[in-house]
Amino acid sequence: MINPTDIIFGVLKQLIPILLIIAAIKVAILFLREWNKPKRFRSTGFNADFQLNPADVVIDIPPKAKPPSLAAPSTPAEKLPYEQRKPLTATEAVFYYRLVKALPECIILPQVQISRFIRIKNASWFKRAGQSYALQNRIAQQSVDYLVCLRDFTIVAAIELDDRSHNNEKIKQLDKKKEESLKAAGVNLIRWHAESMPLSEEIAKAIKLTA
Repeated sequence: MINPTDIIFGVLKQLIPILLIIAAIKVAILFLREWNKPKRFRSTGFNADFQLNPADVVIDIPPKAKPPSLAAPSTPAEKLPYEQRKPLTATEAVFYYRLVKALPECIILPQVQISRFIRIKNASWFKRAGQSYALQNRIAQQSVDYLVCLRDFTIVAAIELDDRSHNNEKIKQLDKKKEESLKAAGVNLIRWHAESMPLSEEIAKAIKLTA
């Protein structure tokens, strides 16, 4: 006698693989449909025919306020963080007056940028060759401590009053570049050390020998 239970289990045993295949096909179809949706709907679950309500869209987003730049020309003077300072240190001032005393026939100009008293010779030629910017940049940020001139502003000599910082290798390289630029322009450079600055008599003797 055939047991009905065995018949049922036998049928189910044959149907299970078919059902698994059908389920796998449905999962694949759902995956493909999800993949073919526009990217903006994939993670949100929105339908492809989803439409935003214009009333819900924020169009005018106020920009984040930036603090006003203190470099702006319209900045009120009272907001600019500047204050006075003396153009010469105490040591530089002492040496300035020694120069004035030693060279009464001269004009002593302190802290003068090199680009104010030397320039590129044949500048138009170097400009055409594309070298004028590099040559100008070489002297743009350099200055001398004192420039000694005659009354008609003919240059007599440039003077540097060195302190201990000039023992630094980087400073030495900058000093060498400065010396080369001044030598090329025919400007005599005299160096003295701040810790052993000469007296007025020594200054007069040195300038007369080199002027």
